[in-house]
Amino acid sequence: MSGKQAVIAVLIMGMCFLGGSAAAQDEKNELTGIIGRTFISDQGIIGANYPNPFVRSGKGLTFEVNYSRRLFATPIFSVSGEVPAVFNLDEDLGSGSDVVPSDYKQIFVTPVVRLNLFPSTAVSP
Repeated sequence: MSGKQAVIAVLIMGMCFLGGSAAAQDEKNELTGIIGRTFISDQGIIGANYPNPFVRSGKGLTFEVNYSRRLFATPIFSVSGEVPAVFNLDEDLGSGSDVVPSDYKQIFVTPVVRLNLFPSTAVSP
């Protein structure tokens, strides 16, 4: 197992453990984790006068961690505050020339307020 695969395995196990412990402690807290791939379409370089004037992105591995806390709940609706964080730590770039960096990292953190209708049912829009 390579170092990168070991780190991914440890992160997955940690997110599963934290998600289970958060759910067991209190129904008001929610902790989720998602692992996936990032697909970015090719972008043209305007004004380029060399062959292959495109920026091509690789398929980066993306991790998402989302913490949510229920702030107010009734049988009809509930309001939750959330803080999702998305990490893409290795996105490769390429172009026909050396006008773009070879790779970059992305981190997005955005606070959210979520409204759920019928929160105590099996499916909640």
